Amino acid sequence: MKLLCFPNLVQENIVKQMKSAEVVLLSLSSLQSLGMIRKVGWKKFRQIHYDSNGNEITVYGIEENGLEHILLKFIACSLSDVCYLENLERVNISGTKILYRFTSSERIVFYASAPAIESIENHICALFGYNPEYTLCCEEIEGLLIPPKLKTTTISMFLPKSPLGSEELQEYFSSSLDQTVVWLEGEMKELLDSESSFFKTRHLQVNSNEIFDKQVLHSFQGRTLWLIESQLSDDSIIDFLQRWQSTNSYDDLQLLYIIMDQQHLLNSEYIKERIPIQRFNSLKPPKISRYLRGVSMTTGISECQFEVSSPSFVTKDCDGRLASIEIQSNSLTFAVWSQDDMDMADNYK
Repeated sequence: MKLLCFPNLVQENIVKQMKSAEVVLLSLSSLQSLGMIRKVGWKKFRQIHYDSNGNEITVYGIEENGLEHILLKFIACSLSDVCYLENLERVNISGTKILYRFTSSERIVFYASAPAIESIENHICALFGYNPEYTLCCEEIEGLLIPPKLKTTTISMFLPKSPLGSEELQEYFSSSLDQTVVWLEGEMKELLDSESSFFKTRHLQVNSNEIFDKQVLHSFQGRTLWLIESQLSDDSIIDFLQRWQSTNSYDDLQLLYIIMDQQHLLNSEYIKERIPIQRFNSLKPPKISRYLRGVSMTTGISECQFEVSSPSFVTKDCDGRLASIEIQSNSLTFAVWSQDDMDMADNYK
């Protein structure tokens, strides 16, 4: 290939004018081409995003300024499903033979059985490295919600329209890295294994049904947990508070925020009667700030400092740590104090 014989500056000028489908295909032609593209740096992406809809996955590269580039599309299918298509070519990706073609919109589409996405993922990582954040959004299309077995994603969204079985999520979390952020919005028709790494997610957002909310609250091992439109009972809240106070559970928990479903409000007085909640003597309650990462379809990945200022607190029996707590009929906020916060505790007691 003549391009490989050109000086680096010429290679860079040529590659940076190429379209995404052309760059991906060039990177597949040889290891030398792959290395050349990495060296000249076609685009610097802050995020590689897998958008999974039923049996189709579109892979995007997202720049720092938010500009999106469609890198490729993958359709999970059998060979008989695509035998009618014209202009199909075959390429070897990480040891797997995969069919592909260019569409009229000059995009590249790959066709193979579902496990081939692992080979495509390996190549994406070889092409763009591990500096970008790898993310997944998995939506249900025509009854299909099939989380691909990805090993590089650390931020994941699951948006089922009908109740989701545990097997699909179990397989995804058993093969993926420990998750930084997970957003699950939809009902679960069965519970996950209590040892699932789903519960070890650092920042977890859940909008589901009561039985799953109860399991999440009981099994969570991460830092921040948001339960949205929750139907949790008062007794579930009491059980959580008692376990936090009297056991070593929730050692890493920093923030719990629950927004109740309007048809399932909390009885704050009932909860306070059963939990030894204390009040600070200071007229001005302490302000506790917690780092939070979240994700949504509208804003994408977001980061903020979540501030809690409440006159009430509870104390953990085993180590004396405090947690600011605010219970209202429509919400519960629970922020565990850090060691730096504990250093100022005497100013408020």
